[in-house]
Amino acid sequence: MLTRSRKPASARRIAAVLALGSLVALVSGVVRGWPWWALIPLPVIGVAALVYRSRTAPAGVWMGPLPAQAPAFQPRGDLRAGVDAARAEGRDVVLASADGRPGGVGTTQLAAWYAHQAVRDRADLVVWVDPTGPEAVMSAFAMAAALVGAPGRGETDPEEDARALLDWLNDTDRTWLIVFDGITDPEQVAEWWPQRHSPTGWFLATTRLPGPIASSGRAATVEVGVFSAQESRAYFTARLAGVGGDAIDDVAARLGQLPLALSHAAAYMVNEGVDCREYLVRLADQSPDQDAVAAGVSLAAEAANGQEPVGLALPLLRLAATLDPAAHPGAIWDAPEVARYLADQCTATGGPEYVDSAEAARAAAVLQAYGLLSVDPMNPIWTVRMHGDTAAAVRAATPTTVHRAAAQAAADAVLRIWPDPDDYPDGAAYVAVLRGNAAVLAGQEGDPLWHPEGHELLFRAGMSLSMAELHDAAERYWRMLVDGGERVLGPEHDDVLGARRHVATAMVGQGRADEALPLLRRLVASLTEANGERDETTLSALEHLAVAATASGQTREGVQVAERLVAGRNAVDGPQDEKTLKASWILATCYRFDGRPDDAITSIQPVVAGYSAMWGLEHPDTWAVRQMLAALRAESRAVGGTDPKAHSADA
Repeated sequence: MLTRSRKPASARRIAAVLALGSLVALVSGVVRGWPWWALIPLPVIGVAALVYRSRTAPAGVWMGPLPAQAPAFQPRGDLRAGVDAARAEGRDVVLASADGRPGGVGTTQLAAWYAHQAVRDRADLVVWVDPTGPEAVMSAFAMAAALVGAPGRGETDPEEDARALLDWLNDTDRTWLIVFDGITDPEQVAEWWPQRHSPTGWFLATTRLPGPIASSGRAATVEVGVFSAQESRAYFTARLAGVGGDAIDDVAARLGQLPLALSHAAAYMVNEGVDCREYLVRLADQSPDQDAVAAGVSLAAEAANGQEPVGLALPLLRLAATLDPAAHPGAIWDAPEVARYLADQCTATGGPEYVDSAEAARAAAVLQAYGLLSVDPMNPIWTVRMHGDTAAAVRAATPTTVHRAAAQAAADAVLRIWPDPDDYPDGAAYVAVLRGNAAVLAGQEGDPLWHPEGHELLFRAGMSLSMAELHDAAERYWRMLVDGGERVLGPEHDDVLGARRHVATAMVGQGRADEALPLLRRLVASLTEANGERDETTLSALEHLAVAATASGQTREGVQVAERLVAGRNAVDGPQDEKTLKASWILATCYRFDGRPDDAITSIQPVVAGYSAMWGLEHPDTWAVRQMLAALRAESRAVGGTDPKAHSADA
């Protein structure tokens, strides 16, 4: 959700000064004996200024999938005292699961309490980030920079805009809070967690990782454990409205005082109309191998599936569990692929034969009532959330074939709603959420999107990162695809080789051509052997190898590879094709860096002619190759080259 303040802080300050000035003038006028009619405008001006200030008080800016406050939220005063003490010292805070415990202890809910408090206090900026996506932090910071009007943003480069927000956080006198919820890789947040920042704001993070999670020395760690027996009793008493019976403490003890497990139990008892003693009986019927969360999820899912529309809740829950727990857009549920999946699953278990989005919404409401997910239908970007441990429990209990069908349907839906183009900054928040969901689907246990071969979404998400020149995130993502593809399809499959090429391209984009070069050489050899010199995948790999070799100083190799590329493009696409002209441009560049300006001129001339005819003289690429031709002729003159035009008066 995004919301803006209505007026800038400077306008509110002017209103305050005007109100105060009017009061001072009024008092001074009375003391000095001014006539009454001269005093009338002063209180009018003062009251008007105060009304203006109150009506334009900042609603603040908040963005991200901020969770709703849980029912019967426990204040956890000892933990908040630790957070508040760190804040009083001017330090940031990390909420960490105590003793390396699994999740579900309430770190996210405690962070959400502080975020909601900041919103209620009208902080100028509150940003909630799930930092597990491929470039989630950068995208969130770039969007926040636009919302607060951070100086230095250009709205063409997300990294540049994200760094503009860092500068704003360092220097602003406005109030702010940044929340990193669920850090799993400290490196993904370290560069976005500054060593210093303005004292008017702070960073709050949650994690299951032990030890320091950021390079910032400002962060204090507050360990979060399970509820105390008193907190569990207070929670159940509030949720169950006094009808839990005499076994409240027994249920809490059976569930290990774990807040997530207690929330599942409370929702189940409320909806099923049973007390704690009956809940213990039903819980005992679950598999003894299940932990507290898994057993509670299993009970709740079974009960929800029996509600109207009967048989729909469980298939929908299984589909939601394949997506990003942080959030996914509600538009996914409107996709026909999801409707087909739900209908297939329902038909197999005696449920409805046709499922539309309205039926899915009804089933989602049932799942929300049982505490298995949360839905905000008014938020089109971060519509559906699900606790990560709840999702993991659902996936673990789902048969492999069903899980694969759910993941495939979810991937089809994400691909269907992916905007084209997805250029920054238009729709940046939406695309960032889609990338996060694609990454979660790509990393699913069992590699469901690699059967029978790589799903198109895997490559669409990777290309989105690469085309946005988010090279670090792209490399991590493409490496994940290489690993998944190799496990299922083997190292020589075309999809795996293609992903490996994108890894190398991302490395070149980071200025690591030397490291990419061996990988590209092996890739070209594999593709040539498997598909031949004239195959499109081979030609694409040759293009990247020529660029990497030249960039790493291996100019002779770059020339040889580029010559192979041009020969192949001429044979496959013809001399006037756009791909062939691009290959000739690459060859000209390789000749130039190899100290052969005349050969470069020969190679670039048909590109100038082709682009001029194709796009006209004002096109950026036409202008670029014409500039290159002029520069090459100057270089040819300098070395006494043989190109005749280089030495003519009209060169």
